[in-house]
Amino acid sequence: MFASLVTSQVVFEDGAVNIRKLSARSLEKAQEARQIKAASLSKGLGAELIKAFSDGTADKVAESVASKPVDLEAMRKARYTSYDPEQVILAGVVSWTYSRTLTEGLPDLDEEASKSIFEAILDLSLPPIDPEEAKAASGKS
Repeated sequence: MFASLVTSQVVFEDGAVNIRKLSARSLEKAQEARQIKAASLSKGLGAELIKAFSDGTADKVAESVASKPVDLEAMRKARYTSYDPEQVILAGVVSWTYSRTLTEGLPDLDEEASKSIFEAILDLSLPPIDPEEAKAASGKS
């Protein structure tokens, strides 16, 4: 019921980061932040997007995607694009074993560490995509 009670740890060579499951509201805010960024980027693509929809390109892409078999790993990775990494990390990191404070250190994370922490938080926060994992997580067989 309370997301903040679900915790985990991301271990690196030189330390560890303690993370928590994000609340529904935190996930929503991270999605909204990503949508705002995407909308501002797409403003410049307006004419190209309209052309793609009017000439049927978008329909062809949708048909192509629909005809392919389900790739669970690709689906898992694709859902990461729905959330703003900065929002997720700020809301999901509880503490760590490094000498820097979170306020000092979080903005200074390199890309690899940010990606690992971001994905670990979302994996902890979102339901599994794989039906077998979902059954195991719910305790059903």
